[in-house]
Amino acid sequence: MAGVALVLVGLTCSRCGGIRDRPGQRYCQDCHNAYMREWREARGGYAALSVEEKRKDIARSYLNSYVQRRKVRRETFCSRCRSRVNIEGHHHRGYDDPLDVIWLCRVCHKAAHRGSYT
Repeated sequence: MAGVALVLVGLTCSRCGGIRDRPGQRYCQDCHNAYMREWREARGGYAALSVEEKRKDIARSYLNSYVQRRKVRRETFCSRCRSRVNIEGHHHRGYDDPLDVIWLCRVCHKAAHRGSYT
């Protein structure tokens, strides 16, 4: 059908209207990157982070690099409740050893930070 625009409902970027290449997200990768640059700049950028926030950021980045390179395996289930939903790395002994993590679901991870995790 010449001249007919095909609109894919729910598959377009809500910022630029292009095809969204990030399933489950509002923006395409280019718009997401632009949004994050604007967000960081509006808050003073990396320089505005406290020493502790920078340490956490470095540890998270380090771990994510190792996961992407497949040098660290991201578990598919929570080590506490065995859930398979929203698995996150928890630096349970602090951020000094960024690869020393346990894998928890979001619920157990929040409980660990509240101190109610046993």
